[in-house]
Amino acid sequence: MSKYFNIPVYAPYLCAKYIADFQPATSEHLHSNDAGGCVELDNMRIHTVATPHDSLASVGFRIELGNKSFGYATDIGYLSTEVAEMLDGCDYVVVESNHDVEMLRQGIYPYYLKQRILGKRGHLSNSDCADFLPELVESGARTIVLAHLSENNNRPQIAYGECRGRLAACGISVSSNGTCGDVCLSVAAPSGAVKII
Repeated sequence: MSKYFNIPVYAPYLCAKYIADFQPATSEHLHSNDAGGCVELDNMRIHTVATPHDSLASVGFRIELGNKSFGYATDIGYLSTEVAEMLDGCDYVVVESNHDVEMLRQGIYPYYLKQRILGKRGHLSNSDCADFLPELVESGARTIVLAHLSENNNRPQIAYGECRGRLAACGISVSSNGTCGDVCLSVAAPSGAVKII
């Protein structure tokens, strides 16, 4: 895509190297930015932070534009201090709500894969995500999108219900359309575009 549209791609060094090795024609558009770094593009500042995951150079990011900020964190085995700090104060947040623990335990995956997903370098459960959401809202999040849901071990209504319930238990009102409530909560589709925020 970067080759056809002549747009730059920013990625951690190891990811950029892999892309360049796999698709040499894209190398002129690749820029490396390792976790903990910051890139300034026009009026935007993009901060990256390493996420606790077992893939190659997994990162989350925070984009700041004027007085608004957007945070994105998926592929997180647990909410590390670095990830939590990166999302703190963001207006808009996309965060992983990968699996329902009981569905995963009872599901079709082999034991080793279940352990990988449940591990500290795996994926964030609905329950762990739900525990974190009140903190996000208290720090300023007004729109939260649950993302990276497992097709086999989760359902949008399960993730949404658990997260909405946790917020409600903390006295936080939830809207699914942004018209009222302390926070607008939604679930990203597994593919395709989401509503522009």
